[in-house]
Amino acid sequence: MRSNTCAATRFYVDSELFLSPWHPFPTAVAAEEARFCELSKKQKSFPTTALLFPNDPPYEWQREGGSLVNPTSLNIDPANGKSGYIIPVLIICVDYQFGGSQATYQTNAVYEVFHEAPPHSRFFADGESLRGSKLHLIRNQTWDESY
Repeated sequence: MRSNTCAATRFYVDSELFLSPWHPFPTAVAAEEARFCELSKKQKSFPTTALLFPNDPPYEWQREGGSLVNPTSLNIDPANGKSGYIIPVLIICVDYQFGGSQATYQTNAVYEVFHEAPPHSRFFADGESLRGSKLHLIRNQTWDESY
């Protein structure tokens, strides 16, 4: 038995790999996060049922996804002036409910993706293939609402 904790009993995790334009990067990411998480809030079903308490081991969740690279998602790398680069940003929205309540709450997070190796560039060449261990994700707390 735990005291002073409240368990989320139903939750829905949604994610998007957003390929942001470099100009205007901050505005584009914030607008896409708002759009995507608003869609997530409209989910009518909560496919995952579990009890989650603070300080419990992480809930393991896996998802595959991707975006199509197209001319509007390609950028020019300011370091070398060359075209054909993408700037990936991972957006996560978690909608949850407590007990028998029908009220839905949401928390979200934004992770910017960088190369693990110095100089830790956020620009990835179109078609570049990297293992997850070669990526470095940094949570951008300016845009997220997770605590």
